[in-house]
Amino acid sequence: MDTRTNQKIKNKTPIIYRFSILEIIKEKYLLMLVFLFFTAIAISFFFSNFSAVNQNISFAINLSAMFYFALSFWVIVSIPIIFSKELQNNFFQVIISKPISPYEYILGKYLSYMSVIFVYLLFAFIFSVLFQFHFVGSVYYYLGIFLEMAITVMAAIFFALNFKPINAIIYTFMFYVVSHSTYEIAKMAAMEQKSSLTIISKIFYYLFPSYDYYDFSGYLVYNEHNTVKLSFLILYTIFYVILLFTFCLTTFHKEK
Repeated sequence: MDTRTNQKIKNKTPIIYRFSILEIIKEKYLLMLVFLFFTAIAISFFFSNFSAVNQNISFAINLSAMFYFALSFWVIVSIPIIFSKELQNNFFQVIISKPISPYEYILGKYLSYMSVIFVYLLFAFIFSVLFQFHFVGSVYYYLGIFLEMAITVMAAIFFALNFKPINAIIYTFMFYVVSHSTYEIAKMAAMEQKSSLTIISKIFYYLFPSYDYYDFSGYLVYNEHNTVKLSFLILYTIFYVILLFTFCLTTFHKEK
């Protein structure tokens, strides 16, 4: 009997995963992402026609940037809403009353979001290759985005557990902006040469992930290699995902 119960508990993550995928499709969030994908292509074509530089290079720059910003917008806006909806509909209370651990619940949700992002980036990669972008550069570029989003998604889940949807969106956006600014903050503090600013900048630099590490756009467009090693980037991502995941588990237990 105990063995069967343990087996049931172990199999809950796939159930949460499938349920989350169905919710994303049912609530039209997947359709929204598809719309953003093709809108990114259309906008890239439009702006490349008015570029003063080589049209192909302009299109490559615009398309890679638009794919990235479209996905970022979807993650920042949609995921806090999707996750928060379950909390508001008391689905959270139903879940914690079942033999499902917080670990399984959050992991199932997280993997469902990352699966959607993976498929989006796979199609973005295919389109990049079809438009004759650098193959290896495209692999690195979209892998960098995937790893960056791995952190952002977990941050969005954490904020959705702690705040109402609109506040969760705002805090996720702030996290995203600060993570893109840590290097510049540290650089400006070093130029000012003030001890107080240096300390504050170091706190921001080490507390938040630095998304500058994930930028492989130069490799994609100009074949310029990023100095950051991929092995370091993967370990760096895993560290922040686990850290945020731990915060989520702590919050989950508090809710319980």
